[in-house]
Amino acid sequence: DNLSDDGSLEYLLQEPDVAVFSAAADFKAMDQGTAWKIALAAQLRSGAWSLVADVDELLLLPAGNNDIQTYLASLPPAVDAVEVLMRDMYPAESLTDADFTRQSPFEAAPHYDQPAYLHNSLSLGPFGDGRTVTSALRHRLMPEARMDAFVVSKIALMRHKPWMRFSTSLHYAADVQLAAASLTFAHFKYNAGFADKAV
Repeated sequence: DNLSDDGSLEYLLQEPDVAVFSAAADFKAMDQGTAWKIALAAQLRSGAWSLVADVDELLLLPAGNNDIQTYLASLPPAVDAVEVLMRDMYPAESLTDADFTRQSPFEAAPHYDQPAYLHNSLSLGPFGDGRTVTSALRHRLMPEARMDAFVVSKIALMRHKPWMRFSTSLHYAADVQLAAASLTFAHFKYNAGFADKAV
């Protein structure tokens, strides 16, 4: 938890199977919390699978996988990381319609651009060998942005090993053995609270 004020901390503290860690530093000043995420994966989950997800990201599994354990069991033994692509979801009309206190995220914001991703950036990331995938929605709304802006890929599912290296927000990684196919996060950033957050 990083200074949340929406009741998340209080909710988590009441759960019997949750360990809560709090950081009081500014998220942006701390490289988007990247060091915190890696430290938790390394110290608490080293060698075990960890999924690093924000509260507005819901993991979608491939057809035929009813739970994450089934999916992980289907991966080749050498695989130790999976790229997850964030698909920006939004409501049909006004963002104020996406009120998740009245409807589930998938009911309130079921739409996304098709295609959802752009693969036209020549940037290979900080380690020089990772592809750059960006949000089609954000580039449609802000066409003047750099081609490598709005990166949507995250190495968010991993079995941490000491030699792995990760960039800010886990967008790129080195010394990982990636699964052949990516997974998807349905990303519900665009909702009734977005305007206040942007202000």
